[in-house]
Order: sequence, then structure tokens, then C-alpha cells
Amino acid sequence: MKKLYTLSLILMSAIGFSQPVLTTFVDGPCPGGLPKVCEIYAKGTVDFTQFSVQNQTNANTTWGTAVDLSSLGTRTNSFVYIIYTNANIAVATTEFPMIVAGNSIENNVMNLNGDDRLRIINTSSEAVIDQFGVSDIDGTGTSWEWLDTYAKRNNGTGPDGAFIESNWTIAP
Repeated sequence: MKKLYTLSLILMSAIGFSQPVLTTFVDGPCPGGLPKVCEIYAKGTVDFTQFSVQNQTNANTTWGTAVDLSSLGTRTNSFVYIIYTNANIAVATTEFPMIVAGNSIENNVMNLNGDDRLRIINTSSEAVIDQFGVSDIDGTGTSWEWLDTYAKRNNGTGPDGAFIESNWTIAP
């Protein structure tokens, strides 16, 4: 009985820590800031049907329409990508060979320009799972602005329900 109890606790712990984590944002140097890409890591086994991504652009103080991540299905310890629609997957996969169409979504939510905020929410509860950028603050001129470059999460950090800048490296 003790073994079953211990096994149950281990399984519950593993399930409890399975979450999507924002890992990288790219605002490319090509015309139009292309390609624009968001990389998300499935930490553990993540059922993406439970999650959505929202953006908050420029000086907006409301979060944009949620992008359903359901089409990504269930992934285990792997990376998935959201690519700005106008960049199209062909451009993104040319610039970043690790991106394949099968683990990507094309959507306008990634029409970001480096001073914007992005977050992953639980679709049903709207609880914030992970967030980049300070809510309701235009990132222009801030230390976390990533215009025409990238922001990358530091290894071993996140997900963070509120933005923790020290968990990120922002390229100059």
C-alpha cells in the first residue's frame, strides 16, 4: 500500500509540473521585422488543448484575442512555435531549420514588434501560466524591449505567472 501511495504522489507531482513555458521571441531583421516567431517549450507532457496565447501590443492595456493552441495536441518535452501569418512557415523554417510545420501555428498574434507583451493562459480559467513583459506598459525604451532582435528565457527558469525580467536575456 505504501508503494502505491508513493507512486501516486510521484505521478501527481509530474502531472502538476507539466506546463507550457515561453522560451524565445524573435522580431526578425528582415523587411517588416520578419520572421516573427514565438517558441514555447512543453515542460513535461502538456495538453495544449487547455491553453491559449494572448498579446498586448504597443500602448494597449487590454489583452488581445486568445489564440487557441489546441491544434498542437499533446507534446512531451518538446518545442512548438507560433509564427506570424505574413512571415509564413516557409520563411520561418528557412531561417530556423529546427522549426517544422507540424509543430507550428501561423497566427497574427505574433505580429509583435519588440515592445509588446505575450502570455500563456489556461483557456478555461484564464489563469496566467507564463508571461513576458509588464502588463499595461508599452515596452518602448524599456530594458526588456526586443525590437529587431530576440528575447530568450534563461535556462532553468519559468514558467512565471508574472513577468520576471531577470529570467530573460534580451539581445541588444
